[in-house]
Amino acid sequence: MQTKPKNTMQRLKSSVKSLFKSGRHSAANGAKSRKKGGRKRVVAIGVAAAVVVAAVGLPMLLGGSGNSAQLDLNDTTVLAYTDMERSISATGTVESAQSTMVYSTNSYTVMGVYAEVGDYVEEGELLAELDDQSIQDQISSQEASISASQWSGSTQIQSAQDNYDNYLYGIENGLNSSLNSAQSQVDSAYASYESAMLTYERYLESLDVGENTTVINAESALHTAESNLKSAADALEAAEESYSAAYDSYRTAKTAVDDAEDELERLNAQKNELEAQISQLESQQNVVQTPTPTTETSPEVDPGVAGQTSGSGSGGDLASLQAQLAEVERQISELNTELSQLEAALTQAETALSTAETQLTSAESSYDNAEYSYETQLATYNATMTSVDNTLADYATNVESAWRSYQEALTNLDTTEKQVQDQLQTYQNNLSSAYANANTATAEESLRQLRVELEGTQITAPCDGTVTAVYAEVGASGSGLLFVIEDVDDLVVETSVQGYDMGTVITGMEVVIRSDATGDEEISGVVSSIAPTSNKTSSGVTDTSSDAVFAAEVEITGKNSGLYIGMDAQLDYIVERADSVLAVPYDAVYENAAGESCVLVATEQSDGRYLIEELPVTTGMDDDLDIAVSGVGVDEGLRVINDPDAYMQLLGETVTAGVGVNTQSSRGFFG
Repeated sequence: MQTKPKNTMQRLKSSVKSLFKSGRHSAANGAKSRKKGGRKRVVAIGVAAAVVVAAVGLPMLLGGSGNSAQLDLNDTTVLAYTDMERSISATGTVESAQSTMVYSTNSYTVMGVYAEVGDYVEEGELLAELDDQSIQDQISSQEASISASQWSGSTQIQSAQDNYDNYLYGIENGLNSSLNSAQSQVDSAYASYESAMLTYERYLESLDVGENTTVINAESALHTAESNLKSAADALEAAEESYSAAYDSYRTAKTAVDDAEDELERLNAQKNELEAQISQLESQQNVVQTPTPTTETSPEVDPGVAGQTSGSGSGGDLASLQAQLAEVERQISELNTELSQLEAALTQAETALSTAETQLTSAESSYDNAEYSYETQLATYNATMTSVDNTLADYATNVESAWRSYQEALTNLDTTEKQVQDQLQTYQNNLSSAYANANTATAEESLRQLRVELEGTQITAPCDGTVTAVYAEVGASGSGLLFVIEDVDDLVVETSVQGYDMGTVITGMEVVIRSDATGDEEISGVVSSIAPTSNKTSSGVTDTSSDAVFAAEVEITGKNSGLYIGMDAQLDYIVERADSVLAVPYDAVYENAAGESCVLVATEQSDGRYLIEELPVTTGMDDDLDIAVSGVGVDEGLRVINDPDAYMQLLGETVTAGVGVNTQSSRGFFG
């Protein structure tokens, strides 16, 4: 940028510039603490800056000399589809996935070395040869000694061998009488146990499903007795009710007869009294009306007195009494008729009561008999169930007894088998003793060891691979590490993972491998293992002297990688990858006042000038330099301003553009 003398206006610009630098410095400090995955920048113009801008006027924003604002195209990015990835870097050393150390424990002199570094060898191929003459001499001497011992003890060995073989043959072919007898006892005892168990289970099943005839008969008899008892109880109750009703009828009839007899007695008494009164009145009338016989003239009767004796008054009383007597006699007649009927009803009630009493007595007797029969059947049923339980218990006892017999037979079989094995061991011991007496067992073992040692003088390849180290030298001792064989086509990178990356780096993760020898070529790999614990010290405890580091291994999956064992390698653990995305520089994205993630875009107009506009975007993954964006209007070829702070005051304006232009635009004004 060209430098102009600092006049008053320039000093004012410098003050405003310092103010904005202070704000951007605070924002930058905040950005240092951001997490990976996205950052939003807030573009704001302070009140003081706004006042200054208003004071100096729009022409100052467009350049001190009044020139139009310009866009430096170097400050923009034209969107194009690209592949992005986010990774964690590490270093490591190329090693073989299959490395084999060839050792020898023999200290004999190396007589020949037949493999060199770089030779490809196959499993079993001779690599080196040690001096075996002394071993050959010892083997010859040992064989001669064994031959002599075998001749002297052959008869004893043969006899012991025959005894052992015959006894073993008897065991293996089922000819041992002790074992056969014990096994027969086991089979017989088990058959008895199965028979007892079958009898028990069948009897128990007959009880469970209700098919036991003894129980069925007992239950049937009990149910019949119970039913009879209930019927007798119902009959007794009915007889009692009938007797009670007959007795009530009898009492009613008896009371009616007694009441009628009492009434008849009263009427008869009344009749007698009326008859007596009538008789008296009739006697009095007869005395007045009949003259007394005399020869003399009767004295005159006072009519008045006569009238008192037989007048109409006396005649009226007699008629009344006679009428009353007739009524009483009529009532007596009716009552006698009714009494006859009541007495007949009483006789009938007495007969019914007698019949009901007889039926009640019979019902009571039947009930007593039914009750006795029920109690008898109940006792029989209880006795039957007790018998069934006892029978089931006996069967269970038989099962237990048969099981114990079977267990005893098994124990006897185990004892017999042990005795047979002991006897077989005795024969084997005799055979071993015969060999020992022939003094061949120790010699044979010594000879075997000598032959193993002889084989050890031939150093062969234990696997296919390339010889990567040779330590064997002709004339030197053959003891120790002689060769290293590795598979140079199956390579891995021995590396490590920092403790703070353990939550991100996982097995199976894709890895990009580079080395100085292969230049910019990217070699593919994958994390094959990560140690479960951090590195430890030589004493086996966790190393706390530095940050936790976990040993890891990366399998090289790329073919013809150009890597060699021992090379240093640079690794990138691929944490995230996005293919064919549109990306802008990280700082090109900011957050507007509405909280939207946005970019400033410059759209070329028909006159060649560029319109500065704000475009909301959706952000995706980032790789610390660029960040993926998408959304409406985000297309390939879109021109995005890399530093929106520098051009924010031109938002909405149309500006000229150039490459490397010297402008007094906002970029020059605000920094």
